[in-house]
Amino acid sequence: MIQPNLFIFGSERSGTTLLCALLSEHSQVFALNESFIFHIYARSKGFRKLSNAWIYAVLSHLLHLPSAEYLVPAVEAKKYLAKLHDRYYLSDVGQTQENWLTQYLDYLDPSPILSKAEKGELTLIEMFNTVYSQLVPIAHKNKIIFGEKTPYHLYLSPWICSLYPQTKIVTIIRNPIANVAAIYKRFPGEDLQTAINLYLSYHDRRFKFLYEGNKSLVIRYEDLILSTEATLTNIYHYLNTETVKINREFNYYIKQGYVGNKIDLGRDLSLRQVFNEKQKLLIRDRCRPIFEKFYSEELD
Repeated sequence: MIQPNLFIFGSERSGTTLLCALLSEHSQVFALNESFIFHIYARSKGFRKLSNAWIYAVLSHLLHLPSAEYLVPAVEAKKYLAKLHDRYYLSDVGQTQENWLTQYLDYLDPSPILSKAEKGELTLIEMFNTVYSQLVPIAHKNKIIFGEKTPYHLYLSPWICSLYPQTKIVTIIRNPIANVAAIYKRFPGEDLQTAINLYLSYHDRRFKFLYEGNKSLVIRYEDLILSTEATLTNIYHYLNTETVKINREFNYYIKQGYVGNKIDLGRDLSLRQVFNEKQKLLIRDRCRPIFEKFYSEELD
């Protein structure tokens, strides 16, 4: 059975999806894009639909989630799989193209999971690993490093790391101005303060948990697109896999319509032009700790 041994955490979709695409070009690496397998389970245990990022962040701290050895009752497993199915079939991620998540339905088979749950033998980690293993396409099952990336999972990172204590972690940080702009454009009905609040909700103590104490390899989105070869070489060393020639064009079949098939330098540049100087000053002020740690060159 395949299980994830690499998690990619980040506060927005473009950078993490791009990294999944680039890494999956490697003969030994495959990164699954937005499986939602942990997010959906957390919701089934008490989380609610993400309507307020701050509430979600508080809940992810207060709600006690079970350990890897927890025996999942059959009724709970059935509820979880039904919600996972609905997510893949009725996506609400806001994409205009045909729902890319429906691809996962071709691989999802609930029968082995429910069969073991009905016998009282299904642990939580076995359930997650079975679902993950099923979602990995046949063409990639012979690889040795298997990653997973879902932005919401950043809220759950301490719990996920407790389930997979030996896993490798890559955390992507993006310049707050561009990142807030991406959020602002994705939720056009919200104001700038709300977009900043959502951005900051990702960068609470869970994010610090990842980048403090060398728990993960932290890379900047800007380095990924501008210094791709050096950044990926650094990641390959971290993963203890061979360094390969970097291909800036790729054929990433999962959500290809969102990330495209090559590195788009213009995407980041255009996002930096969304706000005027007064708005940028507000973002720098409210996100100052992030600028100080990762983008100090942009501070006065």
